[in-house]
Amino acid sequence: MKTGQLRSESDKVVSLVLLVCMTIVVAGCVMGVFYLQEYGFYTEKKDKTAKCYAVQIYSAEDVELAKDYYFSCETEINHSEEIRGYKSKYYQTRFSADNSNFVFAVYDAKGGLLFDSLNPGKNADEPMSFETAAIGDDYRGRSDFFTFDENSVRSNLRIEYGVIADEHQYANDRYSRAFQWIDVAYSLRYFVFFVLFVALSVIIYLLIMFSVNAGEVDEETGEIIPGIIDRLPFDMVTVTTALLFLMSNVVYSLTVMADEGMVLNNVVVMLIFVVAVLVLMVYLSTVSVRFKIYLRENEKKNNGGKE
Repeated sequence: MKTGQLRSESDKVVSLVLLVCMTIVVAGCVMGVFYLQEYGFYTEKKDKTAKCYAVQIYSAEDVELAKDYYFSCETEINHSEEIRGYKSKYYQTRFSADNSNFVFAVYDAKGGLLFDSLNPGKNADEPMSFETAAIGDDYRGRSDFFTFDENSVRSNLRIEYGVIADEHQYANDRYSRAFQWIDVAYSLRYFVFFVLFVALSVIIYLLIMFSVNAGEVDEETGEIIPGIIDRLPFDMVTVTTALLFLMSNVVYSLTVMADEGMVLNNVVVMLIFVVAVLVLMVYLSTVSVRFKIYLRENEKKNNGGKE
């Protein structure tokens, strides 16, 4: 494929695939900048907001598991000793210092310590405990709950939890992996603008190339052969193009309002970008074909109808 020319079908296919790929890259960069801005990557907060959000999401599940861990060790009476022992062993491994950066402790209504995930056996020689753990200042939380004993007497309890600070994390779990990805995103927060500029430049170049090379040329007469869209009234094509852009915006708005999750929203945004660019390509191509036909007809008139 020569620069600025699409001479064969394979050239057109390759250029079209490249156009779609670059559009997806642009969509990804735009969404990336949006999320980086939303989570404070371009402010003094740096990446703390994103890490706090990750802790908030993951700890919601871990808190419920932590309560079940406490029940299986201390108060649960609805299961056999075998089931309680199995659950206790599972959770002890699940929340061990080697497997989780999530730590917690359970207290009674008077503040007395009832359970410590870092020292579940209450071993006096155990050097680690919830109170001495290097928990990040922004990664702490608490939740009140209650339990009933065999006499149906209610006991009010409090669970305090946290995630080990970045520099002290010793387990390879979802917290540490999320923090690592957030650190990578923070280091690339400005590089994404360079990628966005390059991808946009490629898209603009490809759109120009498709427009310049639009229309089939009759090899014998040199006349431009209009396609199906080129034969439609230009007003109709323009209105249809505008409506497609409007519908894309409506679909995006409805998806955001439905709040179906980040992944689905991102997929919809990418599809909207791709559709919009393809519609724009078709519109610019038909404008180019119509302009070429107009110039050809003017040339024939100026030559007195002679070729």
